[in-house]
Amino acid sequence: MSLWIGRLRRNFNNIKSEIEKEIGADEIRRQLRNEEIMEKFRATQSKVQESIQTLRNDTETFRRNVELEAETAAGKITGQDSSAESNAASTADSGDSAAAPQTASSPESATITQPAPEKDASQA
Repeated sequence: MSLWIGRLRRNFNNIKSEIEKEIGADEIRRQLRNEEIMEKFRATQSKVQESIQTLRNDTETFRRNVELEAETAAGKITGQDSSAESNAASTADSGDSAAAPQTASSPESATITQPAPEKDASQA
């Protein structure tokens, strides 16, 4: 009878240890899976941060370009007004006031005229 009890205890312990090993393997599988998910998350996070930084850099470059173009355009308008005024002054000094172009003295009052669109004969 004690022989049977000894065998039963050994079988029970064997089964118990196998179950514990299996549970441990399941836990390891879960941890590996979680690590894999976290690695994918980190990679995605890194890509998103790089994209954000690239977008910030591109936006800053675009802003600078727009500012430079605005400054250049303002300089051209101011430069045109200055040269037109100096031309008017030089022609006024020469006594030929009919040839002097009429210009605005400030960029706010300067207007840019565009040719009127041609009317189509069918619209008339």
